[in-house]
Amino acid sequence: MRPTAASAPATGCDVALSPIEELLRHGEELDDVRVVRGWPLTVEGLLRNADATRRRYSRAGEPFVAISAEAVMPGWPVDAILSGPRLRTRLRYAAVDAGALVEAGFDLLPTFAAPHVSVVLPSYTEALPSVCWTSSARFESTRIT
Repeated sequence: MRPTAASAPATGCDVALSPIEELLRHGEELDDVRVVRGWPLTVEGLLRNADATRRRYSRAGEPFVAISAEAVMPGWPVDAILSGPRLRTRLRYAAVDAGALVEAGFDLLPTFAAPHVSVVLPSYTEALPSVCWTSSARFESTRIT
């Protein structure tokens, strides 16, 4: 579906943003999932991902600032995610419990095709993206062998 002018907030150019609401998977509970993201997990890399999302999608008429990740859930074990199309080329990944993200002030939305999720940033600053992966004692980083 093509976005309308009403769904296109000002972004510094005349490109219409696609509403992320049209890409939500309704009825999925993400409370108890493990969230996995491939490297790079540098602040610069996370901001680059959030900026790409912000330039393409809107939420409630505003630019949608979020980081892409995958959710370990029924039908999607971590091995399937790591060998899937989005992460199979990554040498490292990080994982965190969804509850830790929510406690840190982030929303988690089931977007696009499963197991993709969007970690919504409350604001667009350099400090926030790294917090979601490094502020929790439950954070883990693993090298894929």
